Amino acid sequence: MGSYRSFVFASLNPDVHDFDTHIGPARKYIDYYCDLSPTGEITVGRTGIYKHQYRGNWKAQLEGSVEGYHVWHNHRTAIDIMSKWVPIMKQYQNLPMKAYDLGFGHNIIENYTLTDEQVHERWPAEFIDLLINAHGRERAMNTLRHRFNIVLFPNMAILEYHVRVIRPLAADHTEVRQYHTSMVGAPDAINQRRVREHEFFYGPGGAGGPDDLATFDRIQQGMEAHTAPWVLFNRGLKSEEISPEGLRVGHHTQETQQRAPYYEYRRLMEGKAPVPSRIRLAAAG
Repeated sequence: MGSYRSFVFASLNPDVHDFDTHIGPARKYIDYYCDLSPTGEITVGRTGIYKHQYRGNWKAQLEGSVEGYHVWHNHRTAIDIMSKWVPIMKQYQNLPMKAYDLGFGHNIIENYTLTDEQVHERWPAEFIDLLINAHGRERAMNTLRHRFNIVLFPNMAILEYHVRVIRPLAADHTEVRQYHTSMVGAPDAINQRRVREHEFFYGPGGAGGPDDLATFDRIQQGMEAHTAPWVLFNRGLKSEEISPEGLRVGHHTQETQQRAPYYEYRRLMEGKAPVPSRIRLAAAG
């Protein structure tokens, strides 16, 4: 068992590797998320929980939490509406956003990164000042400008408005629990806005989440097609780069981030010793 920023992680595997090594590069993104609160604390689930099921394998949601190329097509209506308060979403498909393999199956996709000017367009001045006074300018602005989805292998994801837990019920049946998050110490208007924006996209009548559930069902149907036995995860494989930290990195519409959990999944299935991606890459290089 291990804990970071009061998130508690546990494994029933007696041979699991050291927690501090396991969480590794994911730490700074958890920091970004929690630091949207002036106290550095969040509540999880107190403002609502969505539970839904789909007829498909659990790994479809694992991939879908960080997959960038479906957004422009599946969620086009949502993007058109979101562009009214986040104008850069109009260019989502061509934004210079990155996605990373963080090692041990963790991965992240950048949704957008705001300039200082865009931060002030996105957030009320009072809220920006509150975070600057609490965390200092650099830390506060980094928190406000970075929006991302991160998967913590094997079944947890943190998105802008909620923590997602993926529960396999069968090989072709999955339950997903979305625990809405609130920022402790933030103005009521900010937390209320988080509720409404979450409902807009992920609610039962939302402009995004229901699209994904229908897609997962169809993915499972496609996986059962005997005439196409393989799914190729090779989008962007040859154009992947290595970050200064030794992590695989690709454009957010490629599949670098989706391949990440499968490297770890394969390692576990083969019973091999854990090797973080940055070490593996150094050895391969």
